Amino acid sequence: MKLSYLRYFQTVCKHCNLSRAAEELFVSQPTLSHAMSDLEDEFNVTLFHRQRNGLTLTEEGKKLLELSTDLTARADALIAEMTTLGQSNKILHMGLPPTIGSVIFPKIFPAMLKNYPEVQIEVTEIGSRAALPLISDGSLDCAIISHDGPLPAAFDSIPIQALSILLYISIENPLASMPVFDYERARDLPLVLLKDGAFINSYITKQYHDHKQKANVILNTNNLHAIRNLLDTDSAATFLFEGALHNTEENIVTIPLPDSKPIQVSLVWNKKQQKGKSLSSLIRLVRSREPKKS
Repeated sequence: MKLSYLRYFQTVCKHCNLSRAAEELFVSQPTLSHAMSDLEDEFNVTLFHRQRNGLTLTEEGKKLLELSTDLTARADALIAEMTTLGQSNKILHMGLPPTIGSVIFPKIFPAMLKNYPEVQIEVTEIGSRAALPLISDGSLDCAIISHDGPLPAAFDSIPIQALSILLYISIENPLASMPVFDYERARDLPLVLLKDGAFINSYITKQYHDHKQKANVILNTNNLHAIRNLLDTDSAATFLFEGALHNTEENIVTIPLPDSKPIQVSLVWNKKQQKGKSLSSLIRLVRSREPKKS
């Protein structure tokens, strides 16, 4: 039995709806459905009555909710206490999306080394949406993520910078002359996007859907060098944050998206978990650099 599955179960019970629970948890609906099936198989019970207007708990489901709520509360208390015990020598486990890492992290990491040389940072490359469940269960202490709306109430955050999403394309491509990206005109444009869990993927997919088009994705990779090679040979275009690729050559151009607003990049952590000294140091540093409100 996975503790994360019990937390998933409690969220499904809260909403009585898989879609809304998946949205809060930042996981896919098939992932959540699979977790519920695993729990039912493990205990050989039926947890929900599945109806057209939502889910209702069976008697076994009500019992599991009662017992699991106590269990996860005890687990949270254990995590908090053990985190406190390990504060003095704690390594900071940080999630970092690959594109944000190339834009934001070089500005923060040198300042951390200078101001808090005792802090050790272990970076896990992970997409923004995929990072949130790992912060929730304590696998990550924090992450630098991108988001275009408010975060779930379980998280605290500090804004770092707002970045625009741009189309990167070879200057040799006929579409490179577009002053603003045209979804219909570029409907057949081959695209290389980041791997699943990246904020940009879900954002671009939604934009294509809103414009009644479907993205022609030929490859998903987090390897920016591979992406750059595909752009250099005009084999594909890509969507990335501004500054993700250094345009030192003249063979790649960037094109803005229509009516798009800059995306917020923030440092995010779980407000329920005890902050160690390393995370507290990072929070102080980022807060000192927080953009001034006009």
